[in-house]
Amino acid sequence: MMMLTSWEMRADNGLRIFPAPKEGEDRFERWTRREGDGWHTFMTSNPAWGEWCVHSCTPAPASSNLLSVLGTSVGLLNVNHNGDIASLMPEEFSQALGSRSPEIFTQDFQQGNHNVLLSGGRRPRLWITDVRAPVLEVMYAPHASSINHVRSINPHQVLVAGLKNSMSLYDTRFFGKQSNVGFGGRKRGGNGRAPLLTFPEYKNAAHIHTGWDVCAELGLVAAAHDDGTVKLFSLKTGRLLKSPAVDSVRTDTPIKALTFSTMRGERLPSLWVGEEHDVKKFSMGALRFEDEA
Repeated sequence: MMMLTSWEMRADNGLRIFPAPKEGEDRFERWTRREGDGWHTFMTSNPAWGEWCVHSCTPAPASSNLLSVLGTSVGLLNVNHNGDIASLMPEEFSQALGSRSPEIFTQDFQQGNHNVLLSGGRRPRLWITDVRAPVLEVMYAPHASSINHVRSINPHQVLVAGLKNSMSLYDTRFFGKQSNVGFGGRKRGGNGRAPLLTFPEYKNAAHIHTGWDVCAELGLVAAAHDDGTVKLFSLKTGRLLKSPAVDSVRTDTPIKALTFSTMRGERLPSLWVGEEHDVKKFSMGALRFEDEA
């Protein structure tokens, strides 16, 4: 299945679904059929939203009753299997912030728990949404700047990257002890918001839509920098890692697409980078025994 969204500002926006072809069926032929047979459109509009856009789409885990979650200019939205689209941030929460739902650039499901969503956007806050609570519970943890990438590393740790060259690893078990205001106005005190790990050589001052991915299996973070390069970081130490091949990537504007993926027949993931008109594949490993792998 393939899901497509749009950054275009529209009053009616949403999600297009291209189902996986059946066995023996040509994928191109299926996806070029008319809507409803080859593909489906799930759109919605809300007078209170006006024109809005989708920044990111995250497929829900198989254990969830959702199809996907959208990070949009009008907040965090969920899409169920019937195509219904609804806000995940209650109106009372928006009123408590003194504005409409915060603009969301990125989101991820907590590892091992499809009921908890981690998200970030224009406000310098990591939002934590628990959909199990009788009244939807939303909390947040402060970050150094606007957040454009979030990834759940394990059930307790989340990696957050944002503007102003900020990338940090947090432990969510400490979030309940922070000086936050959760949904319903509950205050918490403590000093749990300090990151477990920072990445001081990460460089992205002001770009929102940049390439970024994490491979927990390899212990690597791949990040597009605002100077048109791609850098690798250790998920264990936060250090910038040397890679002559990856370091050779350079474009006039920040790379927008990169991902770790394992091809059929291969044992470990490789890094795939979209560089201008080309897609480049980089295999990972240490050149010398003393190198950090």
